[in-house]
Amino acid sequence: MSVLLFYQTVFNTLGFRRAVNATQLFLLAWLIAFFFVTLFQDHPIARNWGAPGHAINWRIFYIVEIATDVALDIFILCLPLPVIHRLHVTNKKRWLINGVFWLGAV
Repeated sequence: MSVLLFYQTVFNTLGFRRAVNATQLFLLAWLIAFFFVTLFQDHPIARNWGAPGHAINWRIFYIVEIATDVALDIFILCLPLPVIHRLHVTNKKRWLINGVFWLGAV
């Protein structure tokens, strides 16, 4: 979320702001969804304290969470690339600017 807020301050075009706002909404929905899946992992909830019941498949849950997290991270890192490529600078400077933004991946 902090990277998206940074993008909003650096790039001030209407289309980019809309894309960042849509990404923030998706990220918030993703966070809420995985929060509630974790919260209600057992059915019934009393299973957490030893009652009989069943739990979610944690292997599938972790695979889905990790895959969507990595995809969302890559999407967020690629979000400013079209704006950077429209800058009126040399190709070398474009690559350097891209490199500065991709340092966030490290």
